[in-house]
Amino acid sequence: MQRLAAALRDDLGGFRSVRDRHTLVVKRLGDAAATDRGPEPRDDTAAAAALRETLRPVLRDTDPFPARVDGLDVLAAPSGDAVVSLSVDSPGLVRLHRRLAAEFGAVDRVEGDAYLPHVTLARGWSGPGNENGDGSRNGDGSENGSADASLRAVTARLRGRIESAVPVEWTVDELGLWSREYREFVWREPLG
Repeated sequence: MQRLAAALRDDLGGFRSVRDRHTLVVKRLGDAAATDRGPEPRDDTAAAAALRETLRPVLRDTDPFPARVDGLDVLAAPSGDAVVSLSVDSPGLVRLHRRLAAEFGAVDRVEGDAYLPHVTLARGWSGPGNENGDGSRNGDGSENGSADASLRAVTARLRGRIESAVPVEWTVDELGLWSREYREFVWREPLG
């Protein structure tokens, strides 16, 4: 999956933000999600350790599960930005997400029933036809047909490039707790 994402990087130049690291988010915790149970995963050692202990019982019965990239999607972020992502098919991932969302609550508009497993490649179309730099809309909120057409052309080119590469399959055998502050994993838990 990492090699596929890296191979597509040169075609993502028209986006405001292109991801260097490619992760598959199963659940947002802490500052990104209001939770009623357990500590927020602040980036201090005590809070991370407490969250780890809260998560372990939930993960205890989770065996490794298969996942596969099966295509490319253009999603609309809650901000309205276009998000280009690799779509991921994994019933095991969806089951784990549902368990974690039931335990910790779901973030509106991106989790629970709205959860779509994906790996974000880039967001915020700012390429040709999008002089407003707003992803795909004119300043008054109306659709920007020129931006939409150029985004569709880039998306078609990306889909053509990955056609022969998918499906990309792997086994999810660990979960990591990602720190937004440090931009790295602060804990990993093997599954099974």
